[in-house]
Amino acid sequence: YDGQPVIAEAFAVIGVNGTTPDADMDFAADNANTPDAVILNKAAATVQASKSIDLKATVLAAGIPIDAEVTWTTSAAGKATVSNGKVTGVAAGDAVITATAGSASAVCNVTVTS
Repeated sequence: YDGQPVIAEAFAVIGVNGTTPDADMDFAADNANTPDAVILNKAAATVQASKSIDLKATVLAAGIPIDAEVTWTTSAAGKATVSNGKVTGVAAGDAVITATAGSASAVCNVTVTS
C-alpha cells in the first residue's frame, strides 16, 4: 500500500434458485444423460405369425440422442413377443410393444396376421 486509494472489485455469481454455479453445473451434468424421450421407428406394424420385424428405439436427453439401456415389453405375449426390439408374431391378434428408457417410453401397435 503506497497511500493510493485501493479499489477492489468483487463478483458474485448466483445460480438458479440461489445455488452456486458449481451445483448448477453438476445438476445439469447429472441430467444431461437422463432420458426424457424415446422414439420408435414405427408407431404401428403388421407381422405374420412366426415371422419377425425389427423395431429401433432412439433415446433422447434434452433433444439429443444418447446411448441408454432400453427395456422392451409386450402387452400380449400370446400374440407377439419382443427381445431387443425384434418382434416375433405368435398368433393372430394385437399387441402393444413398449420401449422404455428411464421414465420415458414409446409404443408400437402390432397386428399379427396368420
